[in-house]
Amino acid sequence: MKLVLIVCWVTNSVFAQELIEVYSISEAFNYPKNPLNLNLSKQKLKSLPDSLFLLTNVVELNISKNKIKEISPEISKLENLKALVATRNKIDSLPPSIVELQSLEVLDFGLNPLDVLPENIGELSELKKLHIWSTNIIELPNSIKKCDQLEVLDMRIITMTEEEQAAIRKLIPSSTEIKWSKPCECD
Repeated sequence: MKLVLIVCWVTNSVFAQELIEVYSISEAFNYPKNPLNLNLSKQKLKSLPDSLFLLTNVVELNISKNKIKEISPEISKLENLKALVATRNKIDSLPPSIVELQSLEVLDFGLNPLDVLPENIGELSELKKLHIWSTNIIELPNSIKKCDQLEVLDMRIITMTEEEQAAIRKLIPSSTEIKWSKPCECD
């Protein structure tokens, strides 16, 4: 267990919260009332354990660098989750229930074989950072227009045409920083 004061990396605001950083679900149960940063990265997980969804005090969840293929619809039970980092897994789709995470500010699914985002992704009204770099996503759902707090959209390492990039640019707030690779000149 490590007690850390984190000036939260999820926003550029003055948001600061004292989080307890833990590295296992069993350790997390020792702190039922404390806001937690639960780091389950590099644990060779193939799926998320059911016991995870009992931990409603998790504020940041890092499940990166595992072998996870899908996110359970039960993820919506983590009602205080502000950041979900799931890079470098094998996730090819997200459950529609992910939009029930109304406190979510950061969604990071970079380097996963994702093809699409849920149609109702715009219901994540607090979303500030969406990292979907090195996925197969070349279109965003129209509902993304509702994410008016979106500060960063990271779509690097995705082969896209100028037209595809222009279509995405029209959907998101003009103040959003977009990170992407140079457009391809593909047919």
